Amino acid sequence: DHAFVRARTDREDVYQSNSQPSSLTDRGHQYPAAFIIKASGLDKHSLAAGADAAIPFVHVDIAGSAEDGNEPGLGLCAITGSPVATFAGAFWSA
Repeated sequence: DHAFVRARTDREDVYQSNSQPSSLTDRGHQYPAAFIIKASGLDKHSLAAGADAAIPFVHVDIAGSAEDGNEPGLGLCAITGSPVATFAGAFWSA
C-alpha cells in the first residue's frame, strides 16, 4: 500500500490515485490509508519513531453517512451523519 502511493517523479510527494476504480486496483480499498499516512506526515510519527514523536490521530470515514440517496440492493442504512453529531457532542461544550 505504501509502495503504491510513493512518489514516482520529482514533481510529486505522494501519489493519490490511479485511473482505475478500486475494484480493479490491487488492494484498491487499502491504499487510501497509506495516502493519508504519507500526506499527513504520520509516517514520521510511527510507534517505531518513539514516544517523543508520537501524536494522537484518528481518521473517521463519514462518507456513508454523508452521501445523498440510497442505492437499491446495496443494503445501505439511512443517512444520519452520526459521526458528525458524535464529535460535536464530544468536543463542543454548551
